[in-house]
Amino acid sequence: MDEVNKSGTYASYETYKEAFDAEVKRTELGFVRIGYMLRVATDTDILKESGYATMEEFAWNEYRLDRSQTSRFMNINKRFSVDGYSDQLPERFQGYGVAKLGEMLTLPAEVIEILSPKLTRPDIQKIKKEIQEEKNVTDLEVMMEEPDEAQEAMESNLGRFMHQYIHDNPKSLQGFCEAVKMDGEHMTGYLMDLLAPSGYAVQMARIPGTGKMMLTISGKSQPIILMNVRTNDKEEFAWNDLQGILHRLITEETAEDCWNALYEEPYPPAEEEKEAQRQRKAEAERKAEEKRKEQEAKEREKARQAEAQRIQKDKEHQEREAAAQKQAVAPVQPETQAAPEPKEEPQEEPKEAPKEELAQEPQEPGTFPMPEPQEDTPNSPQEAVQMEVEDYPGVVPEKYITCHDGTQVIKPMESLRDEGCRLADEVTQWMRTGTMEYARETQRNIARLGEIIKEMLQDEECD
Repeated sequence: MDEVNKSGTYASYETYKEAFDAEVKRTELGFVRIGYMLRVATDTDILKESGYATMEEFAWNEYRLDRSQTSRFMNINKRFSVDGYSDQLPERFQGYGVAKLGEMLTLPAEVIEILSPKLTRPDIQKIKKEIQEEKNVTDLEVMMEEPDEAQEAMESNLGRFMHQYIHDNPKSLQGFCEAVKMDGEHMTGYLMDLLAPSGYAVQMARIPGTGKMMLTISGKSQPIILMNVRTNDKEEFAWNDLQGILHRLITEETAEDCWNALYEEPYPPAEEEKEAQRQRKAEAERKAEEKRKEQEAKEREKARQAEAQRIQKDKEHQEREAAAQKQAVAPVQPETQAAPEPKEEPQEEPKEAPKEELAQEPQEPGTFPMPEPQEDTPNSPQEAVQMEVEDYPGVVPEKYITCHDGTQVIKPMESLRDEGCRLADEVTQWMRTGTMEYARETQRNIARLGEIIKEMLQDEECD
């Protein structure tokens, strides 16, 4: 290819665009020709010798074209080929591309006629949607709509359209306020930037009592076309007409003042700005509240940790005090002094005495009575026996107990009344809050309490 340089790219945008347009035209023509040939297969007996019964069977088995695809090819040919039945595409439809031609299949011919090939597929899809929405409104509903008083007083549909368009697009008013400060070509260029930045555009506005109107812009050198999509009636206007209408509509310096003069309503962008300010303020307050709550949570956690540390320190202090107090309160137990061992005195060999005298031999004063040997006890060494201090009254104070070694006094012995009161308290406590785990112990306490009462009654009777 001559238009492609050695690096594999096009020499310029112009050559690239020309090559691309050529491919698009070939593709468009290919679609038209395919649709034409499918129509021939349907309308003639050309398939008689092929063995296929129908055009759909032929298209699927030979080219994997399903019913929807063949229908699309044929409809494009019917709608856009020369005279509606040929393998050629009219010049006015060249440049649209197959995708846009497919989108335009359902549009009225009057609408297609005023659409520019420069429009994009999304532009055409939007136009289709707007037209379909208007079709859903009945003529009776349109008649019942109350017309705008200001629009009724206007002389042209273009004036009514611009009045409604600005109302539907309030942010555009600022640009129109700047445009009316200009004249001639300069103003036309500025309006093109506002209404059709790419040079080609379709703008919509619905006039109450009339219906939806479509404004088509195809460049500064082309007239402005205004169409009623309900009736397909269209009017052409020059750019000067649009300039004059805007000068009559916009009479105030600022967009907000102009809006109030045109519609006697609050200016939406101003309200939006106020709302944005309210939202920003609310957001700032929300963040401040979150920060405050976060700080409070940190302070609470810090206080909780400090309280836990204080409790732990108090507990440790109490444990130390309790240990010190226990050590201080414990009585110093007197050490029991061992009785002095009697001096050994030489003893004379005792004379044999009668057994009766031996049995009645008196004990030395100050010594413990020893158990008398039984007659049948042999004279062998006797086993050691543990001596209990309780067996010797008067050694320790009454109602006191001692260790088995007899060296330390531990605590006062509990009287019957004290023991009875203690057992009664334990039984009462168990009745209030106790569990079955301590039931047997409570039964033993009750039994012991009965024994104490019995002993006390016996003591009373003896007295």
